[in-house]
Amino acid sequence: MLHQLLQPGEALLPYAIVGIVVLLPSTWIPARFLTPVTTVLGAVLLIAAIASGGGLAVIPGLFLLGFATGCSGFVKRTLDHPGRLALVGSLALAVTLIGFAVTDYETRQIDQWINAGLGMTMALTYVVVIVLLLRTPAEAVLRMIFSPLGERR
Repeated sequence: MLHQLLQPGEALLPYAIVGIVVLLPSTWIPARFLTPVTTVLGAVLLIAAIASGGGLAVIPGLFLLGFATGCSGFVKRTLDHPGRLALVGSLALAVTLIGFAVTDYETRQIDQWINAGLGMTMALTYVVVIVLLLRTPAEAVLRMIFSPLGERR
């Protein structure tokens, strides 16, 4: 609350609140249950958020899915199967492009779940492209950019 008094309208407040309310308690889940619990809960919350139109409601689900991804070593394992990852990225890109092609702007504004869903498939496409770039000479630059984000201090 003090931060809001000093920085009113600051855009990161919802992320900070979700981090405290959702991620902090997740760290208390026993290690053997951590990945399955955060994956299932994150997926349920994300689907519910998309169905309700997205917006800030997607933050808890995305945070939990990201937490599960980081704890499980998923990214390192997917790098061993770039073909599968490229297939997932291609499907996400196809869904995104087809979704935007078959819906008009007005429809997406009325049915916000369409926008939210297409936003998630577009984001998945971006993530897949970045992860696949980790298997190219661009890896050195990407590691320099992203490594500090995963460090514990």
